[in-house]
Amino acid sequence: SIPLIVYGILKVEKFIISAELSGLRLEATTTKVHASGTYKKKVKGFQHRVSSDSSYTAHIGHSMINLREGIPPELQTVVT
Repeated sequence: SIPLIVYGILKVEKFIISAELSGLRLEATTTKVHASGTYKKKVKGFQHRVSSDSSYTAHIGHSMINLREGIPPELQTVVT
């Protein structure tokens, strides 16, 4: 049996997404994202039977999404 194990961690303090389409402006902010994943693969016997197992988990600290319309400085919030 030959095991292969891969483990990874991802941490992001803050990311911001901004998009604009036809007078609507979308702004999204997400903070303190933490994700981890594990992948295990085993090859067994002379026939090289392969089995695998994986798991992933993520935690998002805080998110805020705003949808606005108008021309600055007179932007109006449509959805928060």
